[in-house]
Amino acid sequence: MWTLLFLCGVLATHGVQGADRYMTTEAMNSTSDSPAVRCGGYLFGFSGTFYSPNYPNMYPEYTDCTWYIRADSPIVELEFSNVSIENHPTCGFDRIDIYDGSTIDSRLLGKVCGTNAATFHSTSSYLTVRFRSDSSVSLSGFRADFRVVGSCKYNCGYQVGNCSCSSRCGYFGNCCPDYNVYCPSTTASPDTTAQPSCRYNCGGHMGSCSCTSSCQYYGNCCHDYYSECQSTTETTVDPTTAGPSCRYNCDRHMGSCSCRSSCQYYGECCHDYYSECQSTTETTVDPTAAGPSCRYNCGGHMGSCSCTSSCQYYGNCCHDYYSECQSTTETTVDPTTAGPSCRYNCGGHMGSCSCRSSCQYYGNCCHDYYSQCQSTTVDPTTAGPSCRYNCDRYMGSCSCTSSCQYYGNCCHDYYSECQSTTETTVDPTTAEPSCRYNCGGHMGSCSCRSSCQYYGNCCHDYYSYCYSTTDVTPTERPCGGSLFGSGTFSSPNHPGYYHNNAYCVWQIRSAYDQRIYLALTFLQLENCCSCDYIAVYDGPSVGSRYLGKACNNSLSSFKSSSNYMTVLFRTDGSVVGRGFNAEFKSTLQPSDGRVDCSSDMNIVIARSYLNSLGYDGHNLYLNDPHCRPRVSSYQVVFSFPINTCGNVRQFDNGRVVYTNSLRAYASISDEITRQPHLKLNVSCRMEQDSVSQILYHVNHSDSSSIMGTGRFNTSMAFYTSSSFYYKVTEVPYEVDLNQNLYIQVDLRKGNSSLVIFLDTCVASPSAFDFTTRPYYLVRNGCSVDNTYWAYVSGTRAYARFRFKAFKFLRATESVYIQCKVLICPASEYNSRCRRGCTKRIARDLGSRRDSETLLVGPIRLKDPEKKEEETDQQNKA
Repeated sequence: MWTLLFLCGVLATHGVQGADRYMTTEAMNSTSDSPAVRCGGYLFGFSGTFYSPNYPNMYPEYTDCTWYIRADSPIVELEFSNVSIENHPTCGFDRIDIYDGSTIDSRLLGKVCGTNAATFHSTSSYLTVRFRSDSSVSLSGFRADFRVVGSCKYNCGYQVGNCSCSSRCGYFGNCCPDYNVYCPSTTASPDTTAQPSCRYNCGGHMGSCSCTSSCQYYGNCCHDYYSECQSTTETTVDPTTAGPSCRYNCDRHMGSCSCRSSCQYYGECCHDYYSECQSTTETTVDPTAAGPSCRYNCGGHMGSCSCTSSCQYYGNCCHDYYSECQSTTETTVDPTTAGPSCRYNCGGHMGSCSCRSSCQYYGNCCHDYYSQCQSTTVDPTTAGPSCRYNCDRYMGSCSCTSSCQYYGNCCHDYYSECQSTTETTVDPTTAEPSCRYNCGGHMGSCSCRSSCQYYGNCCHDYYSYCYSTTDVTPTERPCGGSLFGSGTFSSPNHPGYYHNNAYCVWQIRSAYDQRIYLALTFLQLENCCSCDYIAVYDGPSVGSRYLGKACNNSLSSFKSSSNYMTVLFRTDGSVVGRGFNAEFKSTLQPSDGRVDCSSDMNIVIARSYLNSLGYDGHNLYLNDPHCRPRVSSYQVVFSFPINTCGNVRQFDNGRVVYTNSLRAYASISDEITRQPHLKLNVSCRMEQDSVSQILYHVNHSDSSSIMGTGRFNTSMAFYTSSSFYYKVTEVPYEVDLNQNLYIQVDLRKGNSSLVIFLDTCVASPSAFDFTTRPYYLVRNGCSVDNTYWAYVSGTRAYARFRFKAFKFLRATESVYIQCKVLICPASEYNSRCRRGCTKRIARDLGSRRDSETLLVGPIRLKDPEKKEEETDQQNKA
């Protein structure tokens, strides 16, 4: 099984790249230059039409309209006949989103932009349509018509969704249920010269005949069932047994079983073959032996002989049992004891036990050896139970299980035969590893060596058994090793404190055609990057290409470009911490598959990779099989909102993790398949922290821009008042000194399961340096500036605050505000978001996470002359 995992990186950029071009209808209505735009709403009935605002004239900027269609029938057809909106290859600017359900959180059916007319069908009586525009190009918009389908009312002569109201529906067997009520008198007579057809009707019953899989059992398949439907429907099922049936299917192969005469040879006859077909088919004969064969039938009973392991007990094994099945079937079982039996097997080895004379030496005699075979075998030359072939077994007078070290009853050759292959010695009274009889040994999770006192990993009874008999504590502990595939590893003694002067190297390897993804899930090192650190290399040694370093409590992730990665952990001789825990996974090469994570999840799989496994793009599906991909000549793309399509959401160490599974339907073959089972685990880790950055200038008048990438798409914007109703849209935003500035930070797609907490907001005269001359408004959730006031923080999916405008002395006229916010699960009432103001110690060993940076502005102070003019105008008024 492969894992396709991508931790969305953080991009700190300034400018207009990747700008969020949309604004809510509420904010658009607040602009002083544009009248309020009324659009969207609820639509009911059998049919209707709606338009973009101002259609056929140009639609306004920042439009955000949502129509909720509530029809009177299970299927709604939505047609966009006239479309003229801003074009983009991915509909990234102005676009129409169509959702198959009652809200915009429903499954996304598709997007429309440019001049592309399109038609969509719902799977229920609900459709939701959302139209959004940005601040640039405006065109004439669109007209959309919806109508109820699945019903013939108003639709005589048409194909409506999955059924038909045309006269041909009688031939195709796909008439809508009310066809005879509305349409027979107005349409041409149905075609009665041909039989009902399975085309478009696989899985349905056609009246006189059927296109369901059970038609093979009942013998009422429509004439073209086998050409149209057999490969897409289930195997013929006998309703009385819930199993495939031979009725009407003699000489056919039914998928998991057969109704052909050869089924007796292959041992794959359907349950009713002998009652339905035996008299009409030839007798099964093994051509090589003129008798029933075990080939393909290991574990089965063949009538006069058997291919099950018990055939050795009953003495009725088929002639080729030993050549075909002995190594793949269970050990011979005596039905009276449910254990291996020596009957008919003297001198043979039964797997877990033996019927040879040597079994007395090895202590592995089958239970009835002495009654069945002792008088016919030779006595052993050496006495004493042996652990050979008996690891994890109790031998009577002695034991070959790991607990023998605790009880002191190990057989004489336990240490040479079994110690490396059995579990750690366990004390039965505590279910923990025990030092009894193991002084000086390492027990896996704990140790009975003297070094355990230094490393703090002594087994629970070390001081009772070994303390006075072990050597002096060493000064260094081994660590590192070779790892393969997926798993975890950690620093020495984690979650305890690691030791000084550590030098640990882990070499991680994956399959040749995969890559390695490494994520640090916990990190607490000395606050000195040159003292204690983790270095990661893109290859099989520390001499490979350097990928990066983790230190100072900064959680990081890395991805290799080959199937090797090397991790080095070094510490000095001073301060120690609790170290790290790391998770590694084998992932697909970027050229084979990737996943992009934001408010939408985009899964891209190369068709060349699928073809190498024997699959194409049309047989892939997710946890929600209704979510279908777009298939092109080169790739298969799933694109959907991150909370849909069967995504499973979990919380892991402060992160929100969305997972899904991408699978493929296997192709159908009569006998065998050479296709591997395809299942890709898809994950998106949504980081907890988000850094929002906002700026205002005194003299500059650059264009407004917002840029953001990362886990959660957060935005930060100014509002005109404490009601937070009207968003500031004019450019530049001119303010007065000491004027109240109102700011809101929120998730661009609201989520009631998450809350936002204002952790730190800092001002700077530079957009690129928040450390040289920082001025804090709030720090660690605590107010620093005496004009700062938080309206909402830590309890909603948004945060709001205000402060009074100021400017920096001996600096440019620009002021930049950067805010770090935490995103926590709303259900966790003990999370950092809920604890409010926290006075941290000088050196914080807690975890940090990736961030994203958003820019909005500019804002500048009003010129004195302009302020005087406004004052004069107010006085005259």
